[in-house]
Amino acid sequence: MKIKTFLQLLNKKMVGKSLAFWALGFSSFFLLSYLCLASGTVGSIVGQVRTLLLQQSIFYPTEDKLNHGLKLGLREVIPQASTSLTGTSLSNSNLEATFQTMQSTYPNLVGKAGERAIERMVESIGDPYTALLTRSDMEKDKLMAQSGRFAGIGVELAWRGGLVVVGTLPNSPASSSLRSGDFIAAVDGKSVKGMSFYRAGDLLAGEAGSTANLSIVRSGKPMQVAVVRASLTLPPVSAKTLESKIGYLHIGYF
Repeated sequence: MKIKTFLQLLNKKMVGKSLAFWALGFSSFFLLSYLCLASGTVGSIVGQVRTLLLQQSIFYPTEDKLNHGLKLGLREVIPQASTSLTGTSLSNSNLEATFQTMQSTYPNLVGKAGERAIERMVESIGDPYTALLTRSDMEKDKLMAQSGRFAGIGVELAWRGGLVVVGTLPNSPASSSLRSGDFIAAVDGKSVKGMSFYRAGDLLAGEAGSTANLSIVRSGKPMQVAVVRASLTLPPVSAKTLESKIGYLHIGYF
């Protein structure tokens, strides 16, 4: 079978999510957690996320570190939680009781408090590729995964303390403005420092025709680059022949 025919068949069959815009270790679970936060099982879900991080994260976070993030998140939303959490063992059963108490006292805040607690636990492990997604995040990414279409500048990214350009999509807005190795420090004046990979990369998305004003560093020199977003199609699979007749197969998403 010719490689062109093979790619045509493969592109028709493959659906999924873009590596350039996902690459998130626990995104599916955290999305599920977020959806469940509205169902009244907040304490149980927060406990499940903590257990998952303890058991599955390759960063091997300690329970003390996760509990610190958990308490920090709760106090950011409900400052009065400091009193009830002081000296309290945060076992899953006690966590459930704590959230039930907050539910009766702060019914309009407990869902947000649970979400913030998860966010702070996730941040505490120091993995930029792990993030908490919302319903709208999932719907947007699902649509892109199904269609292969998105509005943005057409850049493939990695994370090294900030967004680093790995490559650009052919004929995309970024292909004439950005180079591999460019460090993106800010988008439209908003620094990506302290963000997760997902949230930082999401700043580059936007309406087709709008402009992304990028603060980048290229070969040690700060630069300002304006890139007009466009509607783009990300092919699931592409291929080319390199020197010495080496075949190169690139899987965009799966």
